[in-house]
Amino acid sequence: MPFDSILASAPTGAALVPLDWRDVLAGDQPGRVPLLDPILAPGELALLRGPAGIGKSWLALRLAFAVAQGQTDVLGWRTGRAGRRVLLIDAQ
Repeated sequence: MPFDSILASAPTGAALVPLDWRDVLAGDQPGRVPLLDPILAPGELALLRGPAGIGKSWLALRLAFAVAQGQTDVLGWRTGRAGRRVLLIDAQ
């Protein structure tokens, strides 16, 4: 099994300790930095789907440009305040 090698390489005496949900909620967690709030966060993928000629490519380009430029609002969705690197793949 793949996890056997991980457990075998752990230092002797090391044990996994489960977290209590109250400790997690009370902890100082960094806030979510949206790329396109509330629909897209860093590390997520998105797919636009619909009938031909409806404007999916234009919408994708507009959203990608807004995120790359760090615009604060696009079509009612909030973006992060700093520009980000964007990869747009148009796979027709």
